[in-house]
Amino acid sequence: FNLEQHQGAGGRDARERISHYLLRHHQGHTRVPHAYSWLATWKVNRRSRSLLDHVDYPNREYIQRWYPEDDDGDFFEMDDRFTFNDSGTQIAHRDARWLYPPYRRLREHLTPDDPEKYRFFFNPRMKRRLDDWTHVVDTAVVFDPRHTQDEVFDDIIEDYIDMEAFLRVWAIRINIDDWDSWGVGRGKNAYFYRPAIDGRWTMIAWDMELTYEFQGRFMPPAIESSYNTIDAAKFREVFRLTNRPRFKRMFYGILWEMLDRPFNPNFLAPYVALLDDTPVTRTDVGKPGGHIDIRGQRVRNTIEAAAFPLRRLEITTNGGEPLSADEPMITIEGQAPVDALRILLHVEGQPEDTTVEATFSNSDYFSWSAEVPLALGENVVHAMGMTSRDEVLDADSIEVVVGTSGGEFVRG
Repeated sequence: FNLEQHQGAGGRDARERISHYLLRHHQGHTRVPHAYSWLATWKVNRRSRSLLDHVDYPNREYIQRWYPEDDDGDFFEMDDRFTFNDSGTQIAHRDARWLYPPYRRLREHLTPDDPEKYRFFFNPRMKRRLDDWTHVVDTAVVFDPRHTQDEVFDDIIEDYIDMEAFLRVWAIRINIDDWDSWGVGRGKNAYFYRPAIDGRWTMIAWDMELTYEFQGRFMPPAIESSYNTIDAAKFREVFRLTNRPRFKRMFYGILWEMLDRPFNPNFLAPYVALLDDTPVTRTDVGKPGGHIDIRGQRVRNTIEAAAFPLRRLEITTNGGEPLSADEPMITIEGQAPVDALRILLHVEGQPEDTTVEATFSNSDYFSWSAEVPLALGENVVHAMGMTSRDEVLDADSIEVVVGTSGGEFVRG
């Protein structure tokens, strides 16, 4: 029946409810599934047990609700794997990892792509009769630094996973001190759905009960420093993903946006007030002076140097000064704060459909470049840093003259 007592804290405990509310308001340009919950009472022979919390359980119905247009894909639950002897005594325990294979010494006689290497780490929750781990294994090869070099990883990983969705889930789970989850402290408590049409895995958060304990644990460092949630050797796939420059830049931009929207007590105040009118407890984590408030300030202090306005968007081509070009196509380069999640370039006076989106560097946290088509004569190129809400965060411009000379350059 999925009636929760939240690890003994009781069904009235609001912490997991607040965590799903944070995910609900952290969508960006993707889809971040989250659960709804209801207070419920279990009655047997007219006897009523204590108030419990009924939480949406990730199952086929859950997938149909979130992906109505693409609901027949692969669906797995990640969990840790226990081994028992014939007398029922536990003899081994391993956290799940998305590597190729998760553990080399586990059933060493099997090849790395054998499903038995992944069984019980990845448990099918739909299409069980197919017993098919193909897409899990294919993604493990890409995730594993031992099999896919960094440069190749950067180019292809977004064909396998919805990067923004993964990072948005981690942004919340890491900062609510959700140590009991994949990549943070344990290899468990996550679901992965791969829509058949889209073809990219998305991560679904689950079991966010052991949370909001320590405000300083798993703290993101300054962007130039390596970020390691718990153990780089334990979760090599997560360590690499969150430290590759382009994806780390995206992650820090998502963190900064999170601080300005759901992850602060001012945003949460109306919701917390509603909860306080119900029988639930532990709403303190979302109030001033609570976990979210304290943690949010610490993260802000750590990464603000990488975000607007301390770091600005600027065009660096030709030092930002006007220039001439022989061809009607030019590479424009620049720098941008991490909270500019997209850079759009548009030539003044040209149709909207000629707008170009820049590509962020794989080797630098702030650099971007774009190939911009120009017209003969004078062109004013505008670069705009966009938030996930498609609002202009910051902008710069440069004048480029194509195929002619003379006149004074005036920078836009």
